[in-house]
Amino acid sequence: MYVKLFIISALAVVVLAREYPAGVYPAICPNYPFCDTDIQEQFTLDGMPIPEWVRNPSILPVAPTE
Repeated sequence: MYVKLFIISALAVVVLAREYPAGVYPAICPNYPFCDTDIQEQFTLDGMPIPEWVRNPSILPVAPTE
């Protein structure tokens, strides 16, 4: 009895699972069709936020010139 219930539950989970397109991660955009357009750019693949100063190359440290 429990085996049948487990198999039916497992099949239901597989069939009803949401499919995300390539490049959309469920942790970043849980309500997939209504994602913010800039949210993918603010996170790396590991989930670590990208520092904001990288977007502005004029404030990056520059080696001294002689």
